Amino acid sequence: MIKLLTLLARNSDLAHADFVRGWADEIPPLVTASELCGRYVQYRLHPDRAWPAGTPQLDLKLDGIEEIWLRGPTEQVGEILTRIRTPPYLEHLRHLVGAMTTFVFDEQRITNLLPDDATGDGMLKRLVPLVRKQGWSHEQFIQHWVNVHAPLLKQVRPAPRRYCQLYVNVEISPPPGIALLDVHIDGFSESWFIDEAEMNAGGSTPEGEVLAADNHIYLERSKRFFFDEVEYRPVPK
Repeated sequence: MIKLLTLLARNSDLAHADFVRGWADEIPPLVTASELCGRYVQYRLHPDRAWPAGTPQLDLKLDGIEEIWLRGPTEQVGEILTRIRTPPYLEHLRHLVGAMTTFVFDEQRITNLLPDDATGDGMLKRLVPLVRKQGWSHEQFIQHWVNVHAPLLKQVRPAPRRYCQLYVNVEISPPPGIALLDVHIDGFSESWFIDEAEMNAGGSTPEGEVLAADNHIYLERSKRFFFDEVEYRPVPK
């Protein structure tokens, strides 16, 4: 499967609620109708929360995030996306979206205290786009994130019920008529917690403070997005 994560910012003439309504009503049937669609999920974003003091924040305002898994080899992702993005799909997308960018990613679960098939319904879900430290290569960023940061996270108690690292491989430009969301991302972390109290409890421990300090070593900026997942099943063929 080709795994894609797309960041979406609404057209300036739409209110956020109108964007979400149109996104939920118009886009899923057009994506899931394709035989190339293996999975389609919309991340419904919560309002922004207070940002931790001293943490450089990524200037990124989004109205939605979507995850699509496509059937086919990664080297054909452009061709496959062209087949997914039919004229009706593009018409609705251009009406809703002012700017977007899509990332091809690989995923690795670092911690998982839940059944493998858990959906995380009712849990607090957090997605964090990460931008590497100035002067670091993408490869150096990945090596530190995997070999240093991930082991530090495993020492935190309570740990996230599920924590995944999403490694960005390729950035894909939007279709004609939609602006590129001008942001460089090296990776995304995805964490699931029982609730906000559990999330904050881990961060306030000595191990959590060491983990937070490590962020300043390899990250230039990041931003936390909290969300609910809505998954749409592909239409059986």
